[in-house]
Amino acid sequence: MSVSTNGQICYGLLCEDGTKFPWDAEKYAGDIETWWRDVHDYRPSVELYDEDGEYLGGQEPSQAQLDTYFAEYHAWYKAHPLPVELVNYCSDDLPMFILAVPTTCLRCERGYPAQFEPSALTVDIAALGRLEAFCDQYGIEYEIDSQLGWWLSSYWG
Repeated sequence: MSVSTNGQICYGLLCEDGTKFPWDAEKYAGDIETWWRDVHDYRPSVELYDEDGEYLGGQEPSQAQLDTYFAEYHAWYKAHPLPVELVNYCSDDLPMFILAVPTTCLRCERGYPAQFEPSALTVDIAALGRLEAFCDQYGIEYEIDSQLGWWLSSYWG
């Protein structure tokens, strides 16, 4: 396995080390997307996987089942977009997070510089409102003066 050192910039809430999120519960093991689907009671019409992530009954599903499952999955996410992007600003071994406005996240992976226009660094006020409402709804506390802003960080993973 190789290690990647990535550059990233985003607008959001810098969360202190040790911040507890609802998706940190043992049931979700830190997986925000699994938590999000559960909170919104997402239930596909076709089940493919067991609780261990293995194919049900150990048998690969048919192409029709796969097509149905993924069509529903993508349609559901389009109708229920996650209003934040979880940005790891440290490493896989010691994750620390920024809850970012999804449309503000820019990354470049090791060895591949990314050109961008600084004028592209804008924040949609409605998207920022959704991030703040998300934090309020799920009890994620923050100091607006010290934690909310543009963050340039690296990721080692």
